[in-house]
Amino acid sequence: MKSPFLIIKLGLFVLGLTLFSCGIEAEEIQLYECRSGKCTYTFFTSQQIEIVEDTVDNLAFVNIIEGNNLVFLYRYIADSGSNANENDYDEDIFFEIDPTLNSFSFTDEQLAETKISIKPWCLCGSIVIEPDQGSLRGERLNDNTWEISFEATYQLNNETKEISFKAKFAEP
Repeated sequence: MKSPFLIIKLGLFVLGLTLFSCGIEAEEIQLYECRSGKCTYTFFTSQQIEIVEDTVDNLAFVNIIEGNNLVFLYRYIADSGSNANENDYDEDIFFEIDPTLNSFSFTDEQLAETKISIKPWCLCGSIVIEPDQGSLRGERLNDNTWEISFEATYQLNNETKEISFKAKFAEP
């Protein structure tokens, strides 16, 4: 018969190993952690971006329509604050690339080639913003997954805002 002390040591070893392996997984997930809220990272094949502007009501919208490109969509939905009308802020970031690329890198003025558009959903109205400067890089990991990193600054309500993410985008 084995001593209870040996069984306890074995149990603690297994528990420690389990916690250690979970810790490694959590660190890998943090690379793609979303700021306080929920983020989704998707891309669509055979699509393109269409920006629709309503000059009468000073509104703008981004549509994903049938086309020949890969269209990527980053969606951020903020956690609700105590006063949802003031604290909620959601945003979508859209961009498109040639589907034959396996990797890409765009900076500053080159970002316009991707039709990159930041669409905030807030009390700021319905607007579409092009970043002032930044970088967008991506690498195809397989047919269904891309790793994308993005950093940029843009103007919203006379304030300079910064956005950045690094994430794996997948087809829905």
